[in-house]
Amino acid sequence: MHGQNEAVLFDAADARHLARIGRVICREAVRGTVIALGASSVAQALIVHWQATGELPQTDVTPRVAPASTPVFALAGSQSPVTARQVELARAHYKVVPLDTSRLVADPAANDLYATTCAAALGSGRSVLAHTGAVQDGGPAGNDVARACGRLLARVLELAPNVRRVGVAGGDTSSLSVSSLDIWGLSFIGALGPGVGLVRAHADARRLDGIELMLKGGQMGPPEIFELLLAGRQQGTSSDRPEPIES
Repeated sequence: MHGQNEAVLFDAADARHLARIGRVICREAVRGTVIALGASSVAQALIVHWQATGELPQTDVTPRVAPASTPVFALAGSQSPVTARQVELARAHYKVVPLDTSRLVADPAANDLYATTCAAALGSGRSVLAHTGAVQDGGPAGNDVARACGRLLARVLELAPNVRRVGVAGGDTSSLSVSSLDIWGLSFIGALGPGVGLVRAHADARRLDGIELMLKGGQMGPPEIFELLLAGRQQGTSSDRPEPIES
């Protein structure tokens, strides 16, 4: 692998491959500069390798996540079947508000009406999950929907200042929703499931400072992730981590 202008593509089929990939990356980094591009699996590979060599301690627990102290607002913009299943299971715990994506994107009045509907339920003490549903042929582009979801989130938080915990499902929806809020930093609180963290927002505005956010990709999280967003999670154990990898 060592040499000028060489590139290698790693395709990890399962967690058992991570330590070996991490070992190769670290070995090549000793020989020269390495640029490693990829998703969070790059960090996972290095961490698992460093834990195997003793350079990082093995962590047996993840921080506890307390139950939500106020009604929760969740927003699902992902088209993933994983998120669709999560939304279905959430119906027992949330008031579910379907969103017409064409109206959400094209009609500011409709966006405000959705926000008012969600805020009214949240103000009465009910948790709310708004979701976009399946993409329709000829409908608005995904990025436009994600931006409209961001506007919806910002408006809901204006109308329902009692909300202190929010969940957003969908990679583009998460990133564009956060950019719609006037926050300047995020800090880690704990994990609700593998690959799904809860973070605390930092902002100059008091109503946004300290709000807890679950920002997840559409394919991430267990089926009951929205229930966990409400109920919190006790300290995790080693079973939450990938299986140990043989070196």
